[in-house]
Amino acid sequence: IELFPGDITKQGEFIFKGSVECKVPSPKKSIFSRRKETEKLEPCQIFIFQQSVVICYHTWRETELEVKNTYKYWHKFQINEMQVRDSPKGQDALTFELHDSKPDSQIPNMLITAKTADQKMKLVEKINTEIKQIE
Repeated sequence: IELFPGDITKQGEFIFKGSVECKVPSPKKSIFSRRKETEKLEPCQIFIFQQSVVICYHTWRETELEVKNTYKYWHKFQINEMQVRDSPKGQDALTFELHDSKPDSQIPNMLITAKTADQKMKLVEKINTEIKQIE
């Protein structure tokens, strides 16, 4: 994981990962205003560890021999300082929300859209299992 602050091996046991899409702020120009803040879906990878959930931007490049995946660090939610909302208001059935309880968090919440209902269920279940083990 590129640009990860610290040592990724200190996040505890690796539990699960998945390809998802995250809503990210996107400055969009409009003829009515100079800069209008909108949101767009960005391909991301979610990594679930015993102590944290790490969200990375996910890019890939195909060559003749292989597909090269790149994961660039975006945000880390500490398991002991987060909550999961399974069905955020106004979102579709594949979307869930992660809340960061840290008062100084740059990203207090993040909307994540899974590829399938089964994937969403697994991700939410695995994160909640880790949260409950800490309580």
